[in-house]
Amino acid sequence: MKFSNLVISLVASVASVEASARYVLYADQYHLKGLPNSTVTKGITHVIMAFENSSLFTTSPPGNYTPFEPLSAMPTNSTRASYASNIASMLDTMGFDGVDIDWEYPGGNGQDYKQSPNFEKSIKSAIGEKELSIAVPGLQRDMIAYTAKQAPKIWESVDFVNIMTYDLMNRRDNITVHHTSVNGSAVVIDHCLNVLGLPPAKANLGFAFYAKYFTQDPAGHCENGLGCTMVALENKDGSDSGKSAAMTFETANYVSSVGNLTESPDGSCGPSVGHFCSTGNCCGAYGFRGSSSDYCGTNCLSDYGNCTAVSATTLFRSAMANGTTDEDAGAEYYYDSANNVFWTWDTPQLIAKKFTLIVKSRHLGGVIAWSGGEDSYSWSHLLALQSGVAAMGSCENL
Repeated sequence: MKFSNLVISLVASVASVEASARYVLYADQYHLKGLPNSTVTKGITHVIMAFENSSLFTTSPPGNYTPFEPLSAMPTNSTRASYASNIASMLDTMGFDGVDIDWEYPGGNGQDYKQSPNFEKSIKSAIGEKELSIAVPGLQRDMIAYTAKQAPKIWESVDFVNIMTYDLMNRRDNITVHHTSVNGSAVVIDHCLNVLGLPPAKANLGFAFYAKYFTQDPAGHCENGLGCTMVALENKDGSDSGKSAAMTFETANYVSSVGNLTESPDGSCGPSVGHFCSTGNCCGAYGFRGSSSDYCGTNCLSDYGNCTAVSATTLFRSAMANGTTDEDAGAEYYYDSANNVFWTWDTPQLIAKKFTLIVKSRHLGGVIAWSGGEDSYSWSHLLALQSGVAAMGSCENL
């Protein structure tokens, strides 16, 4: 098992729920302003707190990560057992009901898998009756270790699987497609169920409370934004070129909050923290200040710093006001031809369709959403999930 890409989140189960279906909401430490109230969160069965706090994110640029154990010491049998035991102890101490593993790129069984199978040294074995869930990618190219042979062994060890049926387009692509859609989500779910053997009752369909945007190549011919060539979204070394990013459905991204901002004390900036950049710096879409094109170009947030290009918030507001529904694919998008930017996102209406055409028809166990604080403008996406889950709870076939 590889630990290099394993991230832990803590799960709290809601004691009293009206719907029988799972309704899982992630809450991350970057979006704590304006969290949803009890009316909006009605029906939620699990809250996953992500991720573990780290001082690495309080500086700009972020600091270097220092492992708490050398890589050479992990994972031996004893360190695996200690790792699982420590998680179990933490759950008991903190009063949490389970643990969620961001296990997008797991390795396979070790060479001793017959003498010492993974289930005997797993987190699930250590935490007993408490729940263990995992978050898995939607793109098949990212599901390297989730093969038809290995995946069923993984499903056995977990209580439910949070399938990220979003980010189906990212900076490794060069042609525009929807980052989430009814059709795209159905393909992901069918692959998990029919090819990888995931029991439908353990599957949670994923929803994202943000839009993604990608810069298109102005030299290429493009009519409506779909199937068009993009500029290089990655540098040759694999790093982000600053030509694509995501914008959440937070109030601050719809309505300027300049008057309520304070100067950044630690390099963080943007709507989630309410800080603006110091003179000479720009605030990038991912919440850190800087003076390079990655911060001051397409990804720049003008409400939070100076920009050398059209602000991402300005482009976002235009996209939200002029979006078009791709009825065939079941997705929302907007092609900003003046600025060569393609936008893609989900709407409450499309969320309702996903419940009917995917969750209900495939008898899935529930849904997940990332993340609670990212839908604060109108809570329309959260409310659409609430309605869908309530309807699931009354379905006799589930």
